[in-house]
Amino acid sequence: MSAGVSPPSRLKPPSIGHNVPVGGHGKRAGARQKRALSPRAIAFAGAGVAALVVWAYLVWAAIHFGSQARGGDHGDWWLAGLATVGAIVALFACLVLLTRSFRGQEPAEPAAEATHSRGGKRAAR
Repeated sequence: MSAGVSPPSRLKPPSIGHNVPVGGHGKRAGARQKRALSPRAIAFAGAGVAALVVWAYLVWAAIHFGSQARGGDHGDWWLAGLATVGAIVALFACLVLLTRSFRGQEPAEPAAEATHSRGGKRAAR
């Protein structure tokens, strides 16, 4: 074939009409529900932010007491150690509280026990 010549009409695919909804059903998922922020989730978020502030202060205190202890005040080693442990606990509490606030709901219920035997047909023999 030379340039500028269209192929014979018998080689053209048949035209397909516009896409139309099939059956009008759509997807099977239910409508999305808006999740409002509950007061409980806001309280968890506030407590998580407070725990983060406490963590920052305890880290600062641990650094401060550690530098004083290195300067010769040996009693501050205990304070630096206690501030470090407190900072670890505060950070853990912050992560737990913020996780609970982002979930915005109660802890999930335990899964129901399975009513069928495990292992399939071969295990039942």
